[in-house]
Amino acid sequence: MQEPFGSEVLEIIDEAPHVKRFFLQRKKDLSFTAGQHIKLHLPLTLSFIPAFSIASSPSDTEKLELIISWKGNNPVSDHLFHQVKAGDILNVTGPFGTFHMTTEPGEAKELCFIGTGTGIAPLRSMLLDTLAKEKHFKSIRLIMGYREKAGILYNTEMEELQKRYPNFHFIPVLSREEDTHWTGERGHVHHVYKKLYEHKAAAEFYLCGWKEMIKKTMETLTEAGFSPDQVHYEKY
Repeated sequence: MQEPFGSEVLEIIDEAPHVKRFFLQRKKDLSFTAGQHIKLHLPLTLSFIPAFSIASSPSDTEKLELIISWKGNNPVSDHLFHQVKAGDILNVTGPFGTFHMTTEPGEAKELCFIGTGTGIAPLRSMLLDTLAKEKHFKSIRLIMGYREKAGILYNTEMEELQKRYPNFHFIPVLSREEDTHWTGERGHVHHVYKKLYEHKAAAEFYLCGWKEMIKKTMETLTEAGFSPDQVHYEKY
């Protein structure tokens, strides 16, 4: 078992209602692959060690970023949201996990990330890593499900990336947005990727989010003719 190491909380930022970004000092010899997670050893009586996917790119050598949602009556999120502050030291182990990019780039290949809520964390890490290493794909899409416009995570960053990389497309899908001026996608993510990949493109998919979404997406992509080797996932 790994020995925990201390990591200073550098900054905490409100990203959306009930969602915060936590920036931790990255240990100099810590190496990780985009998509992996770390565990936080908190001063709580728990039957498990909470794990969080790293949202930052491996190329960021100064810090690790976590994006965490507050859940009512949850001792872990209560502690992180109400007790932890910048300057505190958190005990960390990791990285862990085998969820990472295995897709080789290609002019005819399409890459699609599909997620819900804070499931964007490992997908963002993979996306930033892919773009930083200039791995070329015919298209790269990030399709994310949220309830409302106010809950879209990294929206400004994703809009800027779309401007810098013409083959990248960010598609937020809102299930409960009441604003009639919203012109983006509504409902859930499934109709969006079904429409985009109905012709069985040479695509690979990386999924992260609620288990119900993962299950439905796996079933839908299988029915569409995609093989299990083309679909990679991590459940939250």
